[in-house]
Amino acid sequence: MWDSLGDKSFYTAVIIAFHSKGFLSSLITWALIARELALYVTRILFSDKLPNIEQIRPWTNWHGYFMYLIIVLGLIRMYAELHSITFFVHPYMQLSAVAALVFGVISIIHFLNLESQPVNDRPQLNESRNANGGGLDRHTNY
Repeated sequence: MWDSLGDKSFYTAVIIAFHSKGFLSSLITWALIARELALYVTRILFSDKLPNIEQIRPWTNWHGYFMYLIIVLGLIRMYAELHSITFFVHPYMQLSAVAALVFGVISIIHFLNLESQPVNDRPQLNESRNANGGGLDRHTNY
């Protein structure tokens, strides 16, 4: 969960930075930020669904791929502007952002439709300690 918070913080910072440079429209910027916050909130509120999260992995992966594309295109655009190179990527950034948003919203909808795992079937913290009493087992660290 903490790793996920780091990802969302990074994405949000990139989205805001690109918006401040005029690379992303205001509507898309706010929608992407709202999606990041909504995803984190739903995962907290519906933590009983987290054991089944792998079922929505394709949707979240596609969201991530388009977010990476936004980042790459934004960095290319920054480089082009710094060196006075004409490189028109604005519509591709907007389309990538819309695609990321669509897959992101779909991933939230599918997450909310996942089956809940009963509390008794979830791994307990004391059961997930490794042999020498260290941290959580990586398979239960959600």
